[in-house]
Amino acid sequence: MVTYLSENGAIFVSGAPKDTLTTRFGVLQEIPARPSSNHSWIDGEWIVVSDYPPHQEQRQIALAEIDRMHARYLEEFTGSATVAERDTWKVKEEAARALVAGNATAGQAAMLVSEAQGRGVTEPELAATIIGKAERFLSLVGIAGGIRAKGRSAILVATDEGVPLDEVEGRVKAVFAMLAHDVQAGIAQLNASGDEA
Repeated sequence: MVTYLSENGAIFVSGAPKDTLTTRFGVLQEIPARPSSNHSWIDGEWIVVSDYPPHQEQRQIALAEIDRMHARYLEEFTGSATVAERDTWKVKEEAARALVAGNATAGQAAMLVSEAQGRGVTEPELAATIIGKAERFLSLVGIAGGIRAKGRSAILVATDEGVPLDEVEGRVKAVFAMLAHDVQAGIAQLNASGDEA
């Protein structure tokens, strides 16, 4: 199939030989294929003419929303823990695992003693709680990261330059509907494994 521009400005695609078309349509100029339904032939080139934002803008907006969704998901399932609080979790986990293994440093032991006394529990009870939460957090991070990666990949496909601009918004909405389903499945997975937030 070849795209042609006729003398009167009409554009059409045909598989017929050019010389048979010339007699019916006047002089024909072969032009590049129309990139999408959002393009019009203006001043000798295909120009995007659309009420929709460009692909790249829609992509940036959607990817930013994926990142916000990921952050909300983590925040919700960590009990709205602040980043500063989450920064202490790895240190506490290392100390708890060291205590259980019998090789906690003096600093690790002192940290656990202080927190255990504040909570009114023993150091081994605190260590078990910390390790359990660390395991649940690992599951959560894996599920959330998988959903985020899947969403980002799907957005790149939905906003690809080859997708007609008038279809991008619908495809992006479909991605977010898929992700909402995946989040619910992730919650069910965490709950089924006993890893409640």
